[in-house]
Amino acid sequence: MNNQNNILSKIQSIGILILFIGVLIAPNICGYENKSNIQYEKEKPVIFPLNDDYINAYWEFNECTGDTVGDSSIPYYNGTIYGATWVGTSPDCALYFDGVDDYVDFTSHSAELGFNKTDDFIISFYFKSTGAGIIYSSTASWGFNPELIIELLSNGSLLFILKGSSNLGITLYSTDTYNDDSWHFVQYYHFGISSTPTVNLYVDGYFDNSATHYYYNQENDEYVKTKMGVHVHTSTDYFEGFIDDFKIVKYELGNKQVPPEIDGIGGQPGEQLEFTFVTNDPEGDDIWILIDWGDGTEEDWRGPYESGEEVIVSHIWDEVGIYHLTAKSMDIWDDSPWSEVFEVRIGYEEPIPKICCSGSINLSNVKPEAQLTGDFEVFNCGEDESTLNWTVSEYPIWGSDWTFTPDSGGNLTPAQGPITVNVEFIAPPDIESNFSGVIKVENIDDPSDFCEIPVFVKTPRNKMFSYNNLIIDWLLECFPQLNILLQFFIN
Repeated sequence: MNNQNNILSKIQSIGILILFIGVLIAPNICGYENKSNIQYEKEKPVIFPLNDDYINAYWEFNECTGDTVGDSSIPYYNGTIYGATWVGTSPDCALYFDGVDDYVDFTSHSAELGFNKTDDFIISFYFKSTGAGIIYSSTASWGFNPELIIELLSNGSLLFILKGSSNLGITLYSTDTYNDDSWHFVQYYHFGISSTPTVNLYVDGYFDNSATHYYYNQENDEYVKTKMGVHVHTSTDYFEGFIDDFKIVKYELGNKQVPPEIDGIGGQPGEQLEFTFVTNDPEGDDIWILIDWGDGTEEDWRGPYESGEEVIVSHIWDEVGIYHLTAKSMDIWDDSPWSEVFEVRIGYEEPIPKICCSGSINLSNVKPEAQLTGDFEVFNCGEDESTLNWTVSEYPIWGSDWTFTPDSGGNLTPAQGPITVNVEFIAPPDIESNFSGVIKVENIDDPSDFCEIPVFVKTPRNKMFSYNNLIIDWLLECFPQLNILLQFFIN
């Protein structure tokens, strides 16, 4: 019996030893099933939700078998597996790279996966490792300039390199280390600002680090080689570890953010007033709004709101005054400039404008059907800070082809002074006639407020007289001696 117990004890010991060795030799996938819990255990970026509307490529690694990594986006930038092995169970699988010679080749899609300098993009993925190596690389045919490298260094730091057509570019190291045999969710945000391109790094939902550096222009079709798990040009720095859910979201040539449109009216001190803010985001992203009420009130970003949503916000001003309300919007990429000032009057009656005119048009000895010109001035002679919207509403019915430049105007204040209006028209065909009338200019918002410019035109006795005068003037100009003879006969 003792011999049997000894034999059983030895068998158990050998079994445990074999199991222990197997654990050391086999790829360590313990905890793989907990990968998806990362996004719940740690807070995701609050102001950077991942937008799936512009997915460039998404390798979910859910094939679990075969030698192809399928792209679930369109037009399907699939990759070919060389050596890397599938781990996990369908559909939640990943690829294990042994750090020796495993990689996935996407070279035939390099131009489509490449980036322009002004592109806004997000690269995100899960990884797990106790080693090091290049996770993703894409370069020009000569191996650099441009180049994009994502690498896990031997000290556990993540390295991101993005260079343009010269050696200038962004180099970003993570502040924390991540080769701890745990799954990590990585997000790189690239802001394609021409003068200050910037990359932000988030890991497991926490901000890690940021880098800004100018680099020369690059075009996506300059990228011709792309691989995952190795340096695509030198075939070195093979990655050891697991990769899953690799995604590229790209806004080609950037995203121009616009400020909100503001509407509302003023009121009395202490009165709660409502204002509307509407932002139509160029890509339809969710947006946040920052408001400056013009009274020193400190505000924080509000949101998120849907693009085009009418956001109603109330505010109270305690003092009489004229306040300059402005706002800006922000999406996942950048914020807009401040909007134009929206003036809010608190405790003020709206100042009243008044239209005034000066000048007249008085023309004598006018040749019938001649082209005539004149001018007059329009100005706001109302209360300070008032604004006048005006238009030429009437002019004489005689003559033809009346034109006024300008024929209307808006938001004219007393401080701006007079506006000169140039007038052109054709004289009536009648001879030996007097014509009189007025040009009427009125306040568009109050037609009872108007001014009039007197117009008078006189044509000579007949056309021949006019022609004779022209001939005499020409003779006197060409032959000055005729002046002496003319004076002699007159005397």
